[in-house]
Amino acid sequence: MEKNVFEELRAGKPYHILDPDYVEQVHSEMKRCRHICWKIAQTDPDEREEIVKLEEELLGPLKPGTFLTPPFQVDLGCRLFLGENVFANHGLTVMSVGTITIDDGVMMGPEVGLFTVNHDPDDIRVIQTKEIHICKNAWLGSRVSVMPGVTIGEGAIVASGAVVIRDVPPRTVVAGVPAKVIKTLYIMIKEVSVLVGAGSIGMAIARRVGAGRITVLADYSIENAERAAKIMEDAGFETRTIRTDLGSKEDILELVRFATSLGPVKCLIGAAGVSPSQAPVEKILQVDLYGTSVLLEEFGKVIAEGGSGVVISSQSGHRLPALSLEENEALATAPVEELLHLPFIQSITDTLKAYQYSKRCNVLRVAGEACKWGKRGATINSISPGIIITPLANDELHGPKAQGYLDMIKGMPAGRAGTPDEIGDLAEFFLSSRGRFISGADILADGGCTASYWYGDLQYLKATH
Repeated sequence: MEKNVFEELRAGKPYHILDPDYVEQVHSEMKRCRHICWKIAQTDPDEREEIVKLEEELLGPLKPGTFLTPPFQVDLGCRLFLGENVFANHGLTVMSVGTITIDDGVMMGPEVGLFTVNHDPDDIRVIQTKEIHICKNAWLGSRVSVMPGVTIGEGAIVASGAVVIRDVPPRTVVAGVPAKVIKTLYIMIKEVSVLVGAGSIGMAIARRVGAGRITVLADYSIENAERAAKIMEDAGFETRTIRTDLGSKEDILELVRFATSLGPVKCLIGAAGVSPSQAPVEKILQVDLYGTSVLLEEFGKVIAEGGSGVVISSQSGHRLPALSLEENEALATAPVEELLHLPFIQSITDTLKAYQYSKRCNVLRVAGEACKWGKRGATINSISPGIIITPLANDELHGPKAQGYLDMIKGMPAGRAGTPDEIGDLAEFFLSSRGRFISGADILADGGCTASYWYGDLQYLKATH
């Protein structure tokens, strides 16, 4: 059987740096990694896709939320193992010949150095290595040096400039040269809820599930997110805000990184979108269809065990005739980057049809993603509301289209519009322990409007809706 120098080094065997096996296996990997790190350093930092491609050539597939800031130097990519949501600022130096494992949620400041290798003082060309392990949610400040054989415990903090030569206990603060414990942390890690779209419906849901958690409010308008945060904080909730364009994959990935840096994400509320009266066809499809699909996929990669999500769709998705099995499967499971290129999507020229297909896609995508979320012990569902009294709906009810809305409300079995709190109550059930057996489902909460559209007094709408 071929000798594995890396595993022998990991087990503590000393090696001369001119040993033929060492040269063959270690030097060749160093040369490969040195060249890739050089290419990353030469790449425009705005070319994020190219940088990620090179990083995965160096390290293998990166786990969700992990972000390395160039430039950095990794001498042996094959011996560096990164978890989810790992963040490293610029200037990271990694000498990983003895193997380095960095668990989920670890953050490292600028110019951190991780060193697994030491030299025999009697013959400095003989090396010996010891493994480094940095446990979940540890934080290493700028210019920290971690020496061979060190384990940094979960939730520990290493102060800037420290040289760590021995293990760091979990949830402690260490500082100095050599690093010593200066404080023990008594921290309760809070769960995180994420609301995308800080409107009336989203806020009604967020207030019901946000107690004792950090609620991240993400909105296209940071001013809107901050106003919503002020309302929640005045009511005793803890919040954070971030600007997020649902139509931008880069913004969604940044939202995932931001949310997971705060703690385990236990709840996702997708309540953002644009309506047929607000945007052209391309924008509706980009935001409501593509963006929501990306949101579901990316948060499905990081949702905590026992977590849950809800997407606010619309009754409009239920006004489309039945799609073919092939179309249903494509909307539910096609790679997100292919969705906007599906022939039946590209043929849409009407804003209402774009909205209806987007909302049908939301429901189908939830069903498709439920299978993946379930593997993480999480649930995901959707709600398709009808006419709900929000500021936008109030504008419509007092604008030029008011009579059409009033006639629709009159023809509904419920005989009235709904309220954000009613949708909030339903979502709260989905997101609570009582809703754990439900996943991949959609609830049509429209006061019977869709039933009347297909079979009752509102059938006249089929000509225009």
